[in-house]
Amino acid sequence: MADGDDTDMVFVYTHDALHPPTPVDSRAPSPSFIRSSSYDPKPEPASSVTSACARLLLNEEFSDFKIKVEGMTWPAHKAVVCSQSEFFKVALRGDFLEAQEGTIAIPDETAKNIYRLLRYLYTGDYHDFPTHWYDEESNVEAIQEFRELDRSPLFDMMDWSEIRYSSRSNLAMYRLADKYGIPGLARLACDKLYFAVRNLGTVDDIAIIAHDVYSATDKKDDPLRKVVREVMFDGPLITDWREMDGCEAMMCLIRDHGDFALELVLKLLKEREHC
Repeated sequence: MADGDDTDMVFVYTHDALHPPTPVDSRAPSPSFIRSSSYDPKPEPASSVTSACARLLLNEEFSDFKIKVEGMTWPAHKAVVCSQSEFFKVALRGDFLEAQEGTIAIPDETAKNIYRLLRYLYTGDYHDFPTHWYDEESNVEAIQEFRELDRSPLFDMMDWSEIRYSSRSNLAMYRLADKYGIPGLARLACDKLYFAVRNLGTVDDIAIIAHDVYSATDKKDDPLRKVVREVMFDGPLITDWREMDGCEAMMCLIRDHGDFALELVLKLLKEREHC
């Protein structure tokens, strides 16, 4: 699987001038440690296991190891992190230096992506859209509601750059899921990417996302590739050849990824047999 994140997974197309770049997002958050001056001797207990884990995100309370990334140091909890990640489980046991020092340094990832990873481990979800979309409660509710619909009017409210931002965030999380051995995160990234791609209205837009996916993956049966193939091959977007005529993004995808071109030809041949 190709390496990269939501920032450096930027592929150059001849048509990129038609689409704005990924918007700049806010910085990663700081730990939520409560200082002793405001310590509550009788804290309110969590109402569920889920809320208890969420409360511990970037919280010093009960923390038993640290994560260092991009000059930041975040508290973490082995019971939460190691139980879901093969990488952290191995690194924090035995005679490894990380286990002895209680610190794991991550020099090759962005703080933003590691925060997304931790947010998933502690809450079961992560934010794939730009931060401002989560600033208003109505937007969060709309995102959750429209994930269940065939076509989301939410996407009519978004800029193309925001949808592209979401797809790159999910590609980054999919890569980290493979790197750190977190199967649940990989499945969630696939689901989120499918939600974004199925709501795109043109072959051009889908082809751009497909190019990102094929550039970031290697295997023919990769779940992310299946997502874009399902939308492109089984949906109504390419049933009419005129949809692809003059589509620069599709030509770029076919030129750069011969495996996709072969899959497209085989699909069209099968369609012809059924005519």
